[in-house]
Amino acid sequence: MHSVKRPECPCVFTSEFFRELVAYLGADPSPIRPWWGWRKLAKQYPGLRRDIEQYIETATTGDPAGAAVDMMLYFGSSRGWAEKVIENAKTGYPASAAAELAWFHGSSLAWAEEIAARMRQRCV
Repeated sequence: MHSVKRPECPCVFTSEFFRELVAYLGADPSPIRPWWGWRKLAKQYPGLRRDIEQYIETATTGDPAGAAVDMMLYFGSSRGWAEKVIENAKTGYPASAAAELAWFHGSSLAWAEEIAARMRQRCV
């Protein structure tokens, strides 16, 4: 059981959010500095990868799809895992995340277009 309140997943991932997340996951957030991004977080806390993946998979706020791409890039999460998170994201910018995976990381363009089509339907 976590003794710290679960932080809301944001759209913009700041060092303050990383501190809250690390504390929620039971690790010491004191090394996190104001300029930290995903790269530094992954270098300092590689053992939190699975816990952060679970957190992102269950996020209902912010941009979990964008976070999934960053987890793939910096923590070494699998592209398949990131695709699943993007497909299931109910908030944030899944179409942008899908496009990034298709353009730069080997995901299918047809898959990314399907995600974009679903997002357009949400807006109608």
